[in-house]
Amino acid sequence: MEKVWLTFEDKLINWVDGETDFYDKMEVVKDKMRFPQVNDHVLEEWAQSLISSVVYDDNIDLEDTASDLVEDVFTQERNFYFRWRNGYDEEESHLMFGKWQKLRYFVCGGFPDLTFSLSGKVRGYLQEIGEIEGEDTDTENSQVSQAKAAFRLKYGSYIEDMDAFFYSLGTIKARQLKKLYDTKIKGCGTLGKTFLNDFWEIAPERKEGENRITYDNFKAFREDAK
Repeated sequence: MEKVWLTFEDKLINWVDGETDFYDKMEVVKDKMRFPQVNDHVLEEWAQSLISSVVYDDNIDLEDTASDLVEDVFTQERNFYFRWRNGYDEEESHLMFGKWQKLRYFVCGGFPDLTFSLSGKVRGYLQEIGEIEGEDTDTENSQVSQAKAAFRLKYGSYIEDMDAFFYSLGTIKARQLKKLYDTKIKGCGTLGKTFLNDFWEIAPERKEGENRITYDNFKAFREDAK
């Protein structure tokens, strides 16, 4: 029988796969994250293993457990961010921050139809790094701010410049929005109608009026249309 030699990357992936639930998997991830062989491929495989342990467990509440997973990843990312910014082991802390942030993108992308419940600590961190806006006392604006935070978490790994996208909310055309969906979002499994509903949440003014984008004119444009 031919002997199969595993690379260290393979071993890192297998160590996480070998655990049953995401809590145990996360303990292995935390323990092994410092290895230099933890690259984007390993992080993506770890994310898939973590996601699967949540999605395919019939004995848990999907949304609550997914939120627990994302909260745990965010907490690690936050901790290394503040270590880096406060000058503690700057080079290593910056490297670790980048790995945890990349893992967070992969994990959040695995739950395209969920809205995560995050602690005030994590929301404060996201405000610190500019990924969500600060709390707004105006109810309508606050709802839009929360919707933008949820949108950024959900699609942040697919839309490279989210700030530029948010800036274009009032002017983007249905053709451009559909092209963005076809080229960036469709592959993650999110339905066009779901994506458009999420868009309306962050740009409610585009649902009605002369400048509205309707589902009919959104879906009218094909991916291969000129």
